[in-house]
Amino acid sequence: MDKSDAANAGPAKTGPAPPIKKPEFELKVTSDQLSAYVRLRDIEANEGVAVEEADVLAFLAKSGIKYGIMAEDIKYFCLNKNYFQWQKVAVGNKAVDGEDGHYTLTFNPDSSGPMEREDGSVDYRELGLIKNVYEGEVLSNIVLPKIGSDGTNIYGGAILAKVGKPAAVEAGNNVRLTEDKTELRAERDGCVYFKQKKVYVEEAYTVRENVSLKTGNISFNGNINIAENVLEGFKVNAQKDIYVKGLVEGAELTAGGNIVIVGGITGMNTAKITAGGDIAVKFIENATVICGGNLTCDIILNSKVKAEKSIFMKGQRAAIIGGSVLAGEQITARTLGSDKHPQQEVVVLKNWKMLEEKTDEEAKEEDKAKALSIKEQKNALKQKLAQAESYVEVFTKKIKEENDLGAYKNITKIKEYMVKKSELAAVIASLRNTLESFKEANFISSITCTGFIHPGVKISIDRCWRMITEEMQNQKFFVHEGEIVVGAVLPGENQQ
Repeated sequence: MDKSDAANAGPAKTGPAPPIKKPEFELKVTSDQLSAYVRLRDIEANEGVAVEEADVLAFLAKSGIKYGIMAEDIKYFCLNKNYFQWQKVAVGNKAVDGEDGHYTLTFNPDSSGPMEREDGSVDYRELGLIKNVYEGEVLSNIVLPKIGSDGTNIYGGAILAKVGKPAAVEAGNNVRLTEDKTELRAERDGCVYFKQKKVYVEEAYTVRENVSLKTGNISFNGNINIAENVLEGFKVNAQKDIYVKGLVEGAELTAGGNIVIVGGITGMNTAKITAGGDIAVKFIENATVICGGNLTCDIILNSKVKAEKSIFMKGQRAAIIGGSVLAGEQITARTLGSDKHPQQEVVVLKNWKMLEEKTDEEAKEEDKAKALSIKEQKNALKQKLAQAESYVEVFTKKIKEENDLGAYKNITKIKEYMVKKSELAAVIASLRNTLESFKEANFISSITCTGFIHPGVKISIDRCWRMITEEMQNQKFFVHEGEIVVGAVLPGENQQ
């Protein structure tokens, strides 16, 4: 081709530009879908390829990855050109699981074992089996479960947090959960125990065997039921009632309420039975018995017995033989004394307990007290009762205030307030019994025997007395014009 042909041909034609080669990525996602990594798939196929941030972002979007994109790390990956090494490009947000709730008990659910005395010896009668609690007392502190927070995986999906489990403790009988669900509190005075993750308060404590070394001494702020016997040397103390199905041997029983002993008392000259209320027992032998109400019994033998109200001897024998008995209102029996027990004292004295409890200073005021009318005495007692009841309200409020402080409460103060409240409860019970013991002016104290009264029995009524020197039968004794007089018991009167 000559020059003219070449000139006429114009510029040389070139083919279409080859397409820009796009990088081919490989993706790796962790099993929890919280991290994503990329790199170029193949060295030969991607030779000379330039990787842009947009390429990586487009690949992630195509792969469905849209949460936790690590822009700065992707930029570094592109600039550093280490395309065939795994590069983290997205990271999710882990879920934070909730924490389980938990609880602590404010009492030891197990036996504390025998008590050690100050001298280092061990008292095997004090086993700490009963845990007494009072109304409003905190029995368990509860920490609520924490909710936790959900997470998000790299695909934008939610990762649900595990919910914390509630504390494994529940309210049983006579126990309530507070409104904020952080405490279990006693709804009543009683005995607390923990069973199958539940806290219970029972108003009655039941002993299904003898009170012995196995059970130890029993002390409870409610009712106590004993299915068998109370053995010699042991103590049973209840703020309310005591029921014994069997015998009480040379033991000590104290109740704020009533005492019932089905089997009777073989006192061994050491037994002492004290009740704020009534006592019902089959027999009393060689024991000391004191009650704030009425005493009912079949036979009293060589014992010292006191009742703030009356003593009613009922049953086949209905006999008082030996020892001494004292009542505040009346005594009824079928037999008083015997040939074998020539000395015996049977006394009725109004308000004898108040007279016994007089201090020396009160004794000096006795003459003034005698001048008071029955109404004035009652009013004075009512004022004392109202004052004691107001103090109980104060200590109840203080106990609640301390318990409301939660972790900042003073346990020592709470126990001190509870003891004072308990002591006041005993004072209130005594004052109420005394108020009930007051009778109208026409009340006549009396001793009635529907059977035989043996010589040697000393009859005493309201500071007047008479010694029985010969056998008598079916007589009623009372005071008239400062002397003890005797009258026959009418048919149907004081029937046993």
